[in-house]
Amino acid sequence: KESESSHTFEALACIMWQVLPALESLVNGIASLWKPSVCQAMLANWQLVLVPAELLLLANPSHRSDATDCGHAQVTEVSMWLRQTREACYEVMAQLSHIGGNMRYFEHLHSNPSIVISLLGQWQHMENRHVRLMLRNGLLPLLRSCPPRLLPALLRPVLAPLLSNVLQRLQGAYQAVVEGRMVERESL
Repeated sequence: KESESSHTFEALACIMWQVLPALESLVNGIASLWKPSVCQAMLANWQLVLVPAELLLLANPSHRSDATDCGHAQVTEVSMWLRQTREACYEVMAQLSHIGGNMRYFEHLHSNPSIVISLLGQWQHMENRHVRLMLRNGLLPLLRSCPPRLLPALLRPVLAPLLSNVLQRLQGAYQAVVEGRMVERESL
């Protein structure tokens, strides 16, 4: 039974080494869409792909989602694809943390800190909802599953800048509330 389990984790480890670079590329690619230079280069109708569909429900609680939520059917489809892909990427990160101890995942991250930065360090231009998803499905599973001896080295490149950015977001959000402005986009 133990031998069978060992073979399963060896097989999963082989797959993980193939998936990790693609996961990095997807996370970086999707996060880069919110960089100001990329947003400004988008055509106005395609910028709607970055608007959260949830805002439509806040504006009109009886709203039913349809193909033109983002102005055009193609833009709405891309928006949904981005959301689903981002959520899937962070879910893969969570699963890797849960099963990674048996596959030397944390040791691999320890010896390749650029992967940690790539997967958890793309929050600077993310919207708050994306940061929450990254924290919940990326950082928390890592904190819960990683061997304590590896945590300081894994967290060093991302934790201090992240906490500083979260503080800036909170201060910006508080100021927006005080002034009666919209919080989400302006607090970035």
